[in-house]
Amino acid sequence: APAAGAGAATSAELALNAQDKALKKKAQESAEEWAGEPYTLETCAASGRPIEVKGTPQTVRFAGRELKFCCKGCADFVKKNPDKFLGKVDEQLIAQQKPIYPTDKCLVAGTLLTKNGKDTGTDVMVGNRLFRVCCGRCAAKVKAEPAKYAAQLDAMVLERAKKAYPMETCIVNPKRKLDAKAKATVIAGRPVMTCCSGCMRKVRSKPMDYIPAIDAAIARARKEAAPGAAGSKAGSKG
Repeated sequence: APAAGAGAATSAELALNAQDKALKKKAQESAEEWAGEPYTLETCAASGRPIEVKGTPQTVRFAGRELKFCCKGCADFVKKNPDKFLGKVDEQLIAQQKPIYPTDKCLVAGTLLTKNGKDTGTDVMVGNRLFRVCCGRCAAKVKAEPAKYAAQLDAMVLERAKKAYPMETCIVNPKRKLDAKAKATVIAGRPVMTCCSGCMRKVRSKPMDYIPAIDAAIARARKEAAPGAAGSKAGSKG
């Protein structure tokens, strides 16, 4: 979808502002109530093969997170040997979310996660969501209150989206323009907007059907906004 113009951006901002109450409520949830993020990999958490390869995909909640498998056998195997597989899943989720992580500061202490140009941060994965902190103590706080810190990340992502959400139509139904009634959320660190709650449920149910399109739109918007890009403020002298 093309980058949103001024009118679409205003509609998106109205919709995103409507999420503030939900974000504040989310911040008050306990760690036990936080469901975490959907599983956003396209491969089985055990075998690494496409989830649909056998035609019997399994979605399982285990160790406080959602996982998907190509078959019941793989699901049972991971339950018996979690340490062997969950670390690999975390590595893939971190690689997916880190490039669009919304801050370069520790989520708890607020300190910069770079020193002499090097990344000094610690990656913490809770409920399929990446949190970046400066030390073990801050990591422990995130693990104790993931809902609180997930809401903080969501607020950062949605605040950024207010200024430049890269799509002007619903990610599920491209024929529907986003307006002040649009629904907004954050999935795997991405801002996601749909025309209605029904479409939002579809995104959360099968996020990888839609995340690639969101990533492509974000990449296009960044390229167009880059210094020297045709039409960008930085590259235009007019």
